[in-house]
Amino acid sequence: MRSNIEQSRIWDSRFIATRLASVSFTMTGTLFLTKLSPGVVVLTLNGVDRDLYLPALSEERQYAVANVGTTGNLSVRDSGGAIVAVVTPGYMVLLFATALRWIFLSSSIGTIDPTGVTEALRVVTAAGAQVITAVEAGIVLNKSVASATPVTIPLSSLRNGKPIRIRDFAGTTDITNPITITPSGGEKINNQSSWEVTQGGITLEPQPAPISGYTVVPGG
Repeated sequence: MRSNIEQSRIWDSRFIATRLASVSFTMTGTLFLTKLSPGVVVLTLNGVDRDLYLPALSEERQYAVANVGTTGNLSVRDSGGAIVAVVTPGYMVLLFATALRWIFLSSSIGTIDPTGVTEALRVVTAAGAQVITAVEAGIVLNKSVASATPVTIPLSSLRNGKPIRIRDFAGTTDITNPITITPSGGEKINNQSSWEVTQGGITLEPQPAPISGYTVVPGG
């Protein structure tokens, strides 16, 4: 079965000769799976980040979702819009519905963190504000010329429990040239609207509701 790539929904799940029905196509927008969708979904994201929405929880639901493109991350979301997993190019994740939430049991290719958050820090050498995305581990500053660094961090709910690390490798951060971290969406760090770092670095742990913000890891 092959779905029209202009459609936003995939239909008609069935077992065919003892193997699970599958669909493979290039995405042109947001995709919504339904209770009739195939169990194996192979996607090319067409060069940009895309969203895929899972159907409402039902304990018999299970899907294998693959991102076979070379660029673009696939954000798999539950029916309410919360991110369940981020599938990076070249990987597939297996999703199973429980009575309470979607879970991962395995990843089929290599080793992958199903949240999509990598461990490598992005290196920053130029002056200017920085935005840490939901799937980045953090940043390391390696500036040859000292400058203040405003940093915006994503909503804590998008981190899937993964901390954010910010480090100064070159040692150019000081009182005159601080790192000023501001959470998105009005969230707070240790109940503060922003947090200033004047030496070394910091590690921030995302906290779920009712806090919905970040706490500073001692000695971070």
